[in-house]
Order: sequence, then structure tokens, then C-alpha cells
Amino acid sequence: MHIRAPADGIVVSSIYNFVGNVISPGEKVMEILPTTSRPLVEARLQPNDIDAVHKGQEARLRLTALNARLTPEVDAVVEQVSADRLIDETTHQPYYRALLRIADPLSAAITANDLHPGMPVEAFITTGDRTFFEYLSKPVLDSMQRAFVEE
Repeated sequence: MHIRAPADGIVVSSIYNFVGNVISPGEKVMEILPTTSRPLVEARLQPNDIDAVHKGQEARLRLTALNARLTPEVDAVVEQVSADRLIDETTHQPYYRALLRIADPLSAAITANDLHPGMPVEAFITTGDRTFFEYLSKPVLDSMQRAFVEE
């Protein structure tokens, strides 16, 4: 029997390495990193930020595993945002998952070989523009709105 992947790629991990293993239906056999499509970045959003993030928004990625002095930021676009919040199994903290697609073409300073599965990335999703005064005054105005509510 032959098992074929739906796309070309590199085998990242293989669960079964011996001939004759029995595999149950729907069981994961191996993980493959596709080499034909643009890479995706998985970002975790805090539940408080979910109202400001949606599909199609622009983002900037900082590849923190690479030399920050020599590596420019990379453009990306929000491809998908999870419909419901998820819970981290380790910390039990809630989050929403966002998938960001890295824009083509990559900068000349970064090649596809520089990108690896699981490498840390900082994502900055553009949610809107505001002036410095708006940035400073918003917390004050928000607290004033809550303070002057009649009981």
C-alpha cells in the first residue's frame, strides 16, 4: 500500500517508522510541511482583542529567531480567525487562533529556507489608526463613561 500526501512537502515528523504497523482509520501518520504554498503563521489573540481582528487585515511579522538587526519585518494578511475561543492545555488561558499568510514576495534578506515550523514570531496586526492624543485620552474617557452611570 502507498500513502500519498495531497501536496509536495518535507516530512517534519513520522509516527510510524516500521514496516507492518497497523494504522487506525483517521489516525495521524506523519506531519508534512508544504513547500509549494506560502507559509502560515499561527497567532494567539487575547479574548479582549477579538473584536478588532478579522479576515483580510494587514499584519507585520517579526521573525524573532533570526538576527533582528539584519532581518526586516515581513508583511502578512489575516487569513482566518477561530470562530470560538480555545483553551491552552498547559496554562488553561483562553485565546483565539488567527492564521496569518505571509505575503509574496519575501524580502531579499529572508529566504524560504530561513523559515522553519515552530519558530517564534511576533505578530503586529493593524487594527486602525489613531493620534497620540487619542491614545492618551481613551482610557480616561472610558473610565469617565463608567463612572457617571446612574444606579
